[in-house]
Amino acid sequence: SMMQYAKEVYVDSANQVFTGLPTESAPVKRLDPVLTEDHKLKLMAVPDTFDELKKSFTIDEMKFDGFGRNYIDGLKLSSDSICQLAFQITYWRMARQFVGTYESGSTAFFKYGRTETIRSCTLETAKCSRSFDLDDLAGEDEMLALVRACSEKHRLLSREAAAGQGFDRHLLALWDLNQRQEGKPLPVFTDPNFARLNHFILSTSGLHPAIDKFISLGGFGPVVRDGLGITYRACDTFIIAQASSYQGGADGAGFMEELGKVLDHLKIVLSGGSFKAPRSV
Repeated sequence: SMMQYAKEVYVDSANQVFTGLPTESAPVKRLDPVLTEDHKLKLMAVPDTFDELKKSFTIDEMKFDGFGRNYIDGLKLSSDSICQLAFQITYWRMARQFVGTYESGSTAFFKYGRTETIRSCTLETAKCSRSFDLDDLAGEDEMLALVRACSEKHRLLSREAAAGQGFDRHLLALWDLNQRQEGKPLPVFTDPNFARLNHFILSTSGLHPAIDKFISLGGFGPVVRDGLGITYRACDTFIIAQASSYQGGADGAGFMEELGKVLDHLKIVLSGGSFKAPRSV
C-alpha cells in the first residue's frame, strides 16, 4: 500500500507541478496541538529509542539472475508463489522448522479495503520444503508436482484474502472489541496458541509489477525481534530480495545467501532436472 501511495505521489507531482497557492484559495488555519506533560516526556524519549533500534538494525540484499517472472509465467505458475515457496525452503534449511509467515494481500477491491494476511506457510509448502533436502527420496517428477501444488494453494489463499475471506482481520476486529469491554478477555485471546499464531517470524511483502518503473525495491521491517522483514520483487528476467533483521535475532545475511542457493535448486526442478546426487542401486 505504501509503495502504491509513493507511486501515486510521484505521478501526481510530475503531472501537476506546484506553482504556489491561488490568490482566492481557502484560508489556511494553523493547528497547534495541545500536549500534556506525559506526551512531552514520551516525545523526548523517541530519539533515544530510535537510535537504539537503528544501531541494532541490519539490511541485506540479493539478486538472482537465473530466472524471473517471464520464465515462471511461461510454466503457468505464480511468480509470487515461487518466491514465497523459496522463503519457506530457505528457512526450513536454516532452522529446520516452519514458522508463522505473513504476506500482505490487498483488499482494494472493497471501497475501504486495505490488507488481509496471506499465510504462506502451508502443509503444501512444508511437504515441498522437506522434499528439497538432499537426502530426501523425492525425485524430480514428484518435486515438480509438489511445487505446482504449492502454487495452486497460494493462488487460492491469495484469492480468498482479496475477497475478504481471510481470518486475521476478523480476529483483529474481535480482539479490539473485546479489549474495549469490561471484564475478562475471551479465552481464545489468552490461549498461548493465539500468541503463537500472531508471532510472525517471516514478515513479507512483494512489490507489485505495476510500480516497477518507479521503485526498484522497498524496505519491510521485521515485526518481532527474532524475525525477518522480507521485501521482494519478481522482475521480468530476475528476482531481487531484501531481508531486514535485528542484531541477535534472525540471520538476515545468511538467509539471503541460502535463498540464492534455493532459487538455483528451484530452477533445476522447474526445468525437469534434479540437483540431488544419483542414488546407488
